[in-house]
Amino acid sequence: MVRIGREHFITRFGPDIKAVEEVEPGATVVFETHDCWHGQLKSECQEIERLDFTAMNPATGPLGVKGARPGDVLSVKVLSIRTGETGAVSVMPGDGVLKQMVERSATRILTIKDGRVAFGDIVLSSVPMIGVMGVAASCDEEGDVSTATPGRHGGNMDTKDVREGVTVYFPVNQDGAMLAMGDVHAVMGDGEVCVTGCETEAEVEVLVDVARGIGLDWPAIDDGESFMIVASAEDLDKAAEQATAAAVSLISRTQGLSWQESYMLASLAVDLRISQCVDPKKTIRAVIPHTVLKHPIGL
Repeated sequence: MVRIGREHFITRFGPDIKAVEEVEPGATVVFETHDCWHGQLKSECQEIERLDFTAMNPATGPLGVKGARPGDVLSVKVLSIRTGETGAVSVMPGDGVLKQMVERSATRILTIKDGRVAFGDIVLSSVPMIGVMGVAASCDEEGDVSTATPGRHGGNMDTKDVREGVTVYFPVNQDGAMLAMGDVHAVMGDGEVCVTGCETEAEVEVLVDVARGIGLDWPAIDDGESFMIVASAEDLDKAAEQATAAAVSLISRTQGLSWQESYMLASLAVDLRISQCVDPKKTIRAVIPHTVLKHPIGL
């Protein structure tokens, strides 16, 4: 089994990133990931403003998958996520949904043990998820391709459905796909309202494969019950529009319905859920139940 250590990481999903490891389709790979702070935040007494923000959100990789070509789809089945024993959640002035109300920075160091996260006397179930997962961006992708920003290549989608047991799909933009991931959270709510979840280091085991002749414009997730299209844009309205348009197009293309019929069906059956509303681009997922879309992309 291939293992990619934490010493191999990127901070941008640029179109020219190079693989540190290369595998055949069907391979199982372990990614050792940093937390979003790159290991810098160790105490509740630290001043967050003094951290090196250029090192934030490192994504372990890239992994090249042999035979993956532009136009293909990379599938990434998440087999396991093993978090660290502690995590951190922080607030900072000027960040988050309530950014104008935060008077000073603050951090809580949280214990992660036996599938639970302790926030003082309040105990939450740990549901580890991968905040950053993506592939090399296309040469014409607009805007920033920092690992802190989501887009058509994936990136910082901060979507809590990227967890154990799901399969994540990415449109391939460059030869080898160039998969990288990081920013694991032991637990996070939809929206990630204060900009951080329970940020922790982790080991993530995945199975990678390649599919052809499908056509996918945005990252997508299949959890066995629903197929989710994950779209990002400068604001939530535009992200909702992008996710809905992609869902309606997919329903029409795969189910033999007209565009109008597919739009009506989407209004009856498709849920729009906020993934995160605090990153440079905001992310919404369109959740299509398998009762509507049994074999969405032929995989």
